[in-house]
Amino acid sequence: VSQSRYPEGSNSYTLEFWLKLSTLASRTVVTTSSYGLKLDVNSSGTLELSASTNGSSWDLTASSSNNINVDTWSHIAITYTGGAIVLYLNGNSIASLSNAALSLTDLTFGYDSGNVTYISGYIDELRLSSNVRYSSSFTPATSAFSRDVSTILLNHFDIPTSQYDISSSDDSDSTVTKKPSTITPTYSWLSSNAKISCLNSK
Repeated sequence: VSQSRYPEGSNSYTLEFWLKLSTLASRTVVTTSSYGLKLDVNSSGTLELSASTNGSSWDLTASSSNNINVDTWSHIAITYTGGAIVLYLNGNSIASLSNAALSLTDLTFGYDSGNVTYISGYIDELRLSSNVRYSSSFTPATSAFSRDVSTILLNHFDIPTSQYDISSSDDSDSTVTKKPSTITPTYSWLSSNAKISCLNSK
């Protein structure tokens, strides 16, 4: 899933979603253009967080001390404020970076355009917020999020009848249900080849 025209310039962000991988392989889970932010997973289930100090290379990297398991739903959250990025797995901080120049331009999920590879698995309950929602260990919510004043993007990906419930967002795919955007500034989906799941399946 690739997304464009996110609002830039916020001092703080939280990106979070549920992830279930069917197989473990070296793949990109989240990435952006211009070396803004990247999250990779390897064949052992180790997560690696990457960012940049200058927008020209992935010169900041940190690997997790905890691995994700195959065929298991895992909650992933990434917070950013003041140059500091923290990666949470199932509510626990597992990696962090400092002095990062974060950019969310062309935020992409489950796909690496450079190597033309996709994750094998599912993404659910995707939320991007304009604040830091977590600053210490927490218990991830197991029910659907509700939109609040800090919500930039919220996608539930519920599919009751083979159609997307894309919350208050726009989907350019003509074969799925479209709903009007209430986000300012507006954004749009570029493409989607991801497998989408329902939160209540976890």
